[in-house]
Amino acid sequence: MPLILGGAGLGLVVIVVVLVIVFTSGKDPVTPVAGGGGGNLGQPANQAPDKPTAAEQTRALEGELFMFAGRKDKSGLQSVYTRARSKGLSGVARKAAESALAIDPDLEWANLEVGNRDLKEIFDKIPEDDILDTYANAEYETLVEEREYAESHWGTPEKVDELSKLLDAVLTHFNKLKNDRTYLDEYVIRLNVMRDPVYSKYKFRVESKSPYIMFVEFVGDKDGVQSDAQKKRAAEAEKIVARNLTLLHTLYSQYMADFKVPFNLPEISDLEQPSMRVLKVWTFSSHASFLQYQKDIGMQLPAGVGAYYRPNNQWVTLFEQAGSASSGQANRSDFNTNKVVHEAFHQIMHTFSKVVLERETGEEVLWGDSRTQSRLHWFQEGMADFYGSATSRTGGKWTLKVPYRMRLGEWFQTRKNKLSDWSFEELRNIRSGPELQQRARRKGLNQRGRLVSLFYAESWTWCYFLYNFEDGKYREKLIEYIGKELKGLSGPEEFAKTWGAGENYDWGPVEKEWRGYVEKLWADQGFK
Repeated sequence: MPLILGGAGLGLVVIVVVLVIVFTSGKDPVTPVAGGGGGNLGQPANQAPDKPTAAEQTRALEGELFMFAGRKDKSGLQSVYTRARSKGLSGVARKAAESALAIDPDLEWANLEVGNRDLKEIFDKIPEDDILDTYANAEYETLVEEREYAESHWGTPEKVDELSKLLDAVLTHFNKLKNDRTYLDEYVIRLNVMRDPVYSKYKFRVESKSPYIMFVEFVGDKDGVQSDAQKKRAAEAEKIVARNLTLLHTLYSQYMADFKVPFNLPEISDLEQPSMRVLKVWTFSSHASFLQYQKDIGMQLPAGVGAYYRPNNQWVTLFEQAGSASSGQANRSDFNTNKVVHEAFHQIMHTFSKVVLERETGEEVLWGDSRTQSRLHWFQEGMADFYGSATSRTGGKWTLKVPYRMRLGEWFQTRKNKLSDWSFEELRNIRSGPELQQRARRKGLNQRGRLVSLFYAESWTWCYFLYNFEDGKYREKLIEYIGKELKGLSGPEEFAKTWGAGENYDWGPVEKEWRGYVEKLWADQGFK
């Protein structure tokens, strides 16, 4: 029977049509599925659902990341990391790794993701040796502290570079301690200085040129800060220190060239006692520091002393105040050059006196043993001045034992002005510094300083004469006496024995040769 739609039915049809249009707007036509029952009105048949966009996936994983991080769920965060990596979402993967490291800094997968490296590779290379515990350097102490207190055995590339440099310094230090005896000896001295309250109060650096080690006071304040003026002084001081080290090494080489064979002397570095294998020098950067140091150790020095050797601790101590009257051209003058080598000559004679005495007696000789000290003052001070007179005019290299113009000038001025001086007998027989001071005081209270200095000048001229007169006429006698000094046989009587001189020996002819030689010498040097 035909279906007849009334008004109401017609309205229903219109509504259905409108709904179909609304739900299929913008879509492909809907194909009904056989068998009736309608079909999927929003998706074509046999077509998969749309894939989430990258932004949608990122939002979904970040939601999980936030959730797992809040729960401190390392496994959940690793799951997020793995899926993010598989989808190429590197930003989410890194966030997952960082969140996991905040929970557990030793997670391997998370450290590798953020670019960290395993620090155990460095820590495992730290040598385990008692010598490092005993003679630790700053790098070793820092590295061990890093190992002990590190929150994780993983580190950033920057941290790895930092620790790698420390390790390199430790390994270099360790290998030198094990294989370089001189390095070990010097390091022991450095540690002793750093632990000594008298020295540790000063900020210093260390220079060395075997067999010497030189501690140099820093030019600046205690925190290492320098003004422009101090930077300039420090640059000048660098040159002075380099010069002094070269001078000292020149002295050692000259001394060994002159006396190693005649007296069968070993090299300093070959000595058995570690404390004797290094010759120590302390350089203050100002006169004020130099004087404060004397006060600290309870030692009083005569005015004008710029350097000295102290037998009881075997240190040469001096000051070189760059930017003052003792620097620049003045520092290249006779005195400022001489004072370094002069005191170092005392040091080297004292050291080898101990060496030779121990060899001769078969007994240990203490540093304070009186036999290691000269008891003939012209020899002690004259020979120090003799070796201390140096020039660097020959191609920049230092030459020792040259005419000492400052001392020649004192000799010349004394005679020109007809001032009191020392007789030849006085020169030959004064035994010590205190005796010299006492005799100078008796000669003239207002001339004591001049007379003491003149004694040094006359002592230098006597040594220079003995070594050089008539191509070394008396040189062998001088060298023979040096051998006596090294064996502890010292004094006017011992010197006289080298000449076969008894109590009534006539020194007149020798004195005449000496005075004539010196007068010709100062004339040749231009004194008029």
